[in-house]
Amino acid sequence: MSTPDYWPATSRPGYDAEAVTEFAQRAPRPAGDAPAPESATAPAPTPAPTPATEVKVVATAPVVAPEPASDTPTVLPPPPAAVGLLPRQMGVAELPATWGWRGKVRKLTRGAVAPQASAAEVRHRQATVAVRRSFTRPVTVMFANPKGGAGKTPATLLAGATFGSIRGGYVVAWDNNETRGTLGVRGLMPDQGLTVWDLLGHLDRFERVDARAGELAAYLRAQGEARFDVLASDESAENMAQIGVGEFERLRAVLSRFYKLLLIDTGNNIRATNWQAAADAADLLVVCSSYRRDVAFSAAWMLDHLESTGRADLARRAVTVLSASEPQVPPKARAEIVEHFTGRTRAVVEIPYDPTIASGERIDFSTVSRSTRDAWLYACAAIADGLAEVNHTRRTAP
Repeated sequence: MSTPDYWPATSRPGYDAEAVTEFAQRAPRPAGDAPAPESATAPAPTPAPTPATEVKVVATAPVVAPEPASDTPTVLPPPPAAVGLLPRQMGVAELPATWGWRGKVRKLTRGAVAPQASAAEVRHRQATVAVRRSFTRPVTVMFANPKGGAGKTPATLLAGATFGSIRGGYVVAWDNNETRGTLGVRGLMPDQGLTVWDLLGHLDRFERVDARAGELAAYLRAQGEARFDVLASDESAENMAQIGVGEFERLRAVLSRFYKLLLIDTGNNIRATNWQAAADAADLLVVCSSYRRDVAFSAAWMLDHLESTGRADLARRAVTVLSASEPQVPPKARAEIVEHFTGRTRAVVEIPYDPTIASGERIDFSTVSRSTRDAWLYACAAIADGLAEVNHTRRTAP
């Protein structure tokens, strides 16, 4: 797969790659994948931890999508005679600079001098265009790792905030934990905090043809300027019921009628029927992990499970998001983990440490650092690219 122009360079200044062997031995790749690297002849000294402050995206091998289904809607071009009269749309690289000294010069001269945008600004614009991409049907993204503390919930919220603020809405983040998750706890809380069980109790109202989005909004939690909604999981200390496959399918059918993009936060039990239903429904998987070996091993084990249960294409098309949970990232562990998931998923995106996220407090997107927001822009661009590949090849939404 060719690397999109908007993805940042993958080299880390001052970082020397090491031989990658230990993590691969812990979680071997399936047969037919690239062989493990050769062992080093002598152990290298352990380098000092490297601060996690940069956005990294690693492209991997191309994913060959199946032929489009015959019933895929076709978008017809304008009549040939009229093409020449269409207004020309400037590309993002042609637009004048707005960042840095280039932008200041343009502003001071009131546009009389309009320097070309820097490469960094162009990459940022290209990623934004990718995130705004349109799809021909509602699409579903699953955030998963069966290990607790892998960063699934913050990842779901930050992806929702990024997609929602850039796309302008129609995005829902759904806590699909079979019992109790923390998506509603980490997101912004409105005056009335209803949960999935409140919605299930009145779901028949929204399965009718005359259902209205304004009424559905009462059961979700609006996330302010981030322009997405959260469907929280159960928060009752007394309820013993669990979400199963039937509840999942009904909820997804309703949400797909009112939202264009469904982001599903999952629990830690891959044997739960609603986890399996989410995997079957997902157009794209986001593998969430930190740089801890136990967390990364759990993510690799999940990919093994998907490959062994007939979902190898979902695993291969996945985007891996590695979030730094500490200010310092161990370089050796980082190299091995990045190498492993680069060989197994379509892209690896690294998110820098952010104390606002690590604190465990509610996540207000307006208070998140600029480096974290930029990292999630590139992560969501990679997700949108992956969704574009399957947009015309997966079954239509319920």
